[in-house]
Amino acid sequence: MDDANELLDQYTVTPEWVTESNREEQESRLIPKGTFDGQITGYTTKVNDKVGSPFYGHPVARITAELFSVEGSQRLYFFSASPHRAQMSDGRDYEESRNFRKLAEASETVGEKGSIVLQTAQKMRLSFKITLSPAKGDYPARNWTDNIKAAV
Repeated sequence: MDDANELLDQYTVTPEWVTESNREEQESRLIPKGTFDGQITGYTTKVNDKVGSPFYGHPVARITAELFSVEGSQRLYFFSASPHRAQMSDGRDYEESRNFRKLAEASETVGEKGSIVLQTAQKMRLSFKITLSPAKGDYPARNWTDNIKAAV
């Protein structure tokens, strides 16, 4: 037993090992790039409380969608959407604003209250165009929603 403890003390879990393992785990859960039919299965809303965020003080919905036929199986996809229009310095909408606008367009609820947009979109089959951005420096690989339309 003492030999095992002495041997055990020769090992340490390094921060690099933890970071690398966490990154590999996260990357294994990413959705491959493509367009997938799916349906919103639920959402939660909260008022953004992150000072400095373009959505500070505004509602943001965290949406869960079930995507059909992703590499032969169903997969959950999580994304955020906000009815608050926030734009980057180049005039493009932030992803959360663009996602909400796309949900309103897809559900034909442009001009309706935000809750109606989400409730209506949840009852529809939608088409999600998902993009995969590779890891860059300290930023991990991630999915982002490129487009949302009504499924045909």
